[in-house]
Amino acid sequence: MDGTFDIDRWSGDFMGQHADTIAGPLSSTLRQEELIVNARGTVVLPAGSYAPLLWICPRDDLGDVTLRVEVTQTAPGRSQRLDGLKFAPYSERDGFLPYMSPTTGPGDKTLTPFQFQIVVRKGAQVIPLGQIKNHIKVRVTNGRFAKLMAFTQVETLRVRRLGREMAARRTLMGAAGNGLDRIGRELAVPRLDDKIEVKNGEMLVRQETETDAAYRRRLGIYRPFSMPTRNAVLDRLNNANSVLRQTGFKSAFDVLETDNPFMIGFKIVAVGETATAARRARLNYLAYLRDTVLIDAAANVPATRHLPKVQRTREQAMRTRLRGGLRFKSGIERSMAPWLAVAFDRLVRLADRLNITTAKWQILQAQDDGSDSRFELGLAARIKAPTAAQLRAFRTKLRSVRLPKNDPELAGVIASLKVSDNRSNDGAWLFNACGFRTFQSLRAGEILVSHASFGPLNISGPNTMTFEDSRLGKGLHARLNNNSGSAPDLALKNALAANTRNWPNNLETGSMQTQAQTSAAFNDIEPPTIDLEGLLKEVGLKGPTDFTHFGKALSSYPRHVFRILVFEDGVTDALDDQSDDAIDFLGSIADTLGSNGASSMAFVSIKGKLALVVSSIGLPQVGTNLGPRRSSDFFWNVQAVSAPNGSGRLRLAGQGTRAVLKAPKEGVYAVTCLAYSRIGKTDPFEWRITLPRDAKLTYPQYEILMNMLSRMFPVGVEINTWDIRRHNVALDGRTQQALSPRLSRSYRPFKRSRFHGTGDTPALLPRT
Repeated sequence: MDGTFDIDRWSGDFMGQHADTIAGPLSSTLRQEELIVNARGTVVLPAGSYAPLLWICPRDDLGDVTLRVEVTQTAPGRSQRLDGLKFAPYSERDGFLPYMSPTTGPGDKTLTPFQFQIVVRKGAQVIPLGQIKNHIKVRVTNGRFAKLMAFTQVETLRVRRLGREMAARRTLMGAAGNGLDRIGRELAVPRLDDKIEVKNGEMLVRQETETDAAYRRRLGIYRPFSMPTRNAVLDRLNNANSVLRQTGFKSAFDVLETDNPFMIGFKIVAVGETATAARRARLNYLAYLRDTVLIDAAANVPATRHLPKVQRTREQAMRTRLRGGLRFKSGIERSMAPWLAVAFDRLVRLADRLNITTAKWQILQAQDDGSDSRFELGLAARIKAPTAAQLRAFRTKLRSVRLPKNDPELAGVIASLKVSDNRSNDGAWLFNACGFRTFQSLRAGEILVSHASFGPLNISGPNTMTFEDSRLGKGLHARLNNNSGSAPDLALKNALAANTRNWPNNLETGSMQTQAQTSAAFNDIEPPTIDLEGLLKEVGLKGPTDFTHFGKALSSYPRHVFRILVFEDGVTDALDDQSDDAIDFLGSIADTLGSNGASSMAFVSIKGKLALVVSSIGLPQVGTNLGPRRSSDFFWNVQAVSAPNGSGRLRLAGQGTRAVLKAPKEGVYAVTCLAYSRIGKTDPFEWRITLPRDAKLTYPQYEILMNMLSRMFPVGVEINTWDIRRHNVALDGRTQQALSPRLSRSYRPFKRSRFHGTGDTPALLPRT
C-alpha cells in the first residue's frame, strides 16, 4: 500500500473537486463528462446535453512554453472558426478553463450533435492530430450550477499559475534576465561582459554580454550542490545534461587513481667489538630466523616450533604442496618468509586446479645470508621466468574452469584472473593475482618476486661494523634499479622513456643521444652554445651559473640518478630563435620530463653540442626545478633487533638516497627504507582527469571544465589535468595543441572571492 497522501490531488481541477465533494440535492446539479479526442483531432458533443459548457485543459504541467488551442466548429451548419484558447507558461495540468456554451433549444438542451476540429500548438510546434489527445483534455458539464462555478472559481487558476511561475523563476532553469543576475549574485558568479577568442595563436578579448543560456550553463556548475565523490564527479562531467554536454562536447571523462608505487627495503646490520664478532652476531640472528620463522618447503614443520595443532597441520599441508610445485636450484638455501610461501602455495594450488602439470616453478635464490637486502630475510625470491607455453596454458584453462566451493581463497584468485587483463607476456598478471606485490625483471629469463612491495629498491652498504666504526658512522645507500652499476633508477628510466610517448612532435628520438658518463665528459661541460636564460625565465626555470663547478659536482653524483642527452643541430636551432614557439617548445620538454618522473634539468654544452642533464634528484645550483616536489623520496628508520641495555642513542641520519648509521652499542639492527617514486601515475590523494586522445575541447569548454573541477574536488585531493592540457585543448576550435606553460597555468575563475567587509559580490548591473 502506498503510504503517501497528496493533499492537493485535484490540483487546478476545481470542478472535479466540487463534483467529488458536493453532497445532497446539489450533487445532481453538477454533472461532468470527458469528451474523447479522436485520431483526427475531432471532438463530438452529443445531442440532448443540458445547459452544456465546454472546458479545455492541458493534460500535463506546462513549463516555460505556451500551449495554444485552435477550435473550428464543423457541425451543425457551416464550418466556422471559433476564438482560440491560450494557456500561458506554467499552466497546471487539469486546470480546466471554460471555453464555450453551445446553442441550445427548448428545455435548454442541444438539438443536434456539435462537432469540433481541434489544432494544438505547443510553442512553435504543431502537434500531430493523432497526438492531440496526449496534450489536452476536453470536458462538458451540464447544468447552470456549473456555469456559476465557472464565474466564481476561474480566477483560482490564474493565482495558481502565477504562483507556479514565481516559484519557477526563482530556480536556475526557470530564471531569466535579472532573475539570473540575482542568482549569480547569490553564488558570487557574475555575468560575463566579454568573450575570449583565439585567432592566429593569439587570444583576443571582445566586448559581448553573455546570453541567458550561456550564463545559465555556467551557474549550473555551482547549483545544485553535489558531494565531491569520484562517481558524483564523473556523473557531473559525463551525464547527458551536464554543463559540458550542453555546449556540444561528447567525449567521456575518466578519473584515474592508480598510485605511484611505495617500496620498502630492509637491511640487517650487526655491530660487534671486532669484525668477526659482528659477523657471528648477524649470522646467528639469520639462523634464528630460519629455525623459528622462515619456511623450508623441502622439510617438515620442525618439532621445536611451538604451534597449535590446527596451524601445524595447515602448514605441513602447505609444505607438502610446495615440494610438489617448486623446484629449488641445487645448493641454495630453501627458506623463505611465511607469507612468501603462502603466495607460492596459491600459485601451486592454482596450477593443480587447472591441471597444468608443466607449471613447476624453479627457485634460483631464496633466503641468502650473503646476498643483498632483498634476500637476507627471505622476503624475496629469484625465479626462472615463466615460459610462453606455461602462460598460454593458464590463459586457456582459465576460460572454462569452475570456481572451487571448498577453497574460497583460490576461488577469489580464479575470479580475479577471469576478469583481469592477461595479455602481457611476462606473467605479471598471474603472479599479482596470487599475492606477489613485487614482480621485477632482473636479467634475461629471471624474475624477482615478493609478497612485499619491494619494487626495484635495494639497500646497499656494510653488513657488519666494528664498534669503533659504528660510533663514527657508516654509510648506507638506497638504489631504485634492479641491476647494479649505472643503470637508471625507476623515476629516471620512466622519464626518459617519455621520448616514445609525450615528447614534443619536433623532438624525435633520433634528435638526442646519451652521453657517456665519463670523467672527460664532466670536464667538457661548458655554458650552452646559445642564450637560453630568457627562455628559461619564461617557463619558470633556472640554470647553473658556474658550469665548471657544476661539472665537478655532477661527477660526484651516483651514475644511476642522472643522464646527459646531447641534441642534434635541429633542436638547437628550434631553441635559438627566441620566439614564442621556442618558449612553448622548451616548456613542453620540461612538462614532459617533470610529469614522467624527472626532478631537475639543466642545459649545458659538451664539445660545442647543446646537451641536457636530466636527473631524478636535484642538480647542483639548480635544485628540483621541474616541480615543487622530488620525483623520488626516501624515508629512513632503524630499530634495534638485539642489543644490550646501555647508554647512548641509536641514530640514522638519512638524506635522499643515503643514510649514515651510528650505533652506541653492540648488537643487531634492522635498517628500513620507505621509498616513493613518481613515474607518471598518481600520488596519494590525487585525481588525474583524462580524456581520449582524439577528444577536442574548445577554450570556452576548457574554462568550464577547470571551473567545474575547482568546484567539485574533495578536500585534500589534488586535481591533475596535465594530460588534458597537453593533448585535448584546441584553441582555434579545430586542432588540438599543447597549452603553453603560460596558458596552462591560468584560466578565468567564474566564482569571485568574497572578502569580509566588502558586501555581496558581484554587484548587480542594471539591465538595459
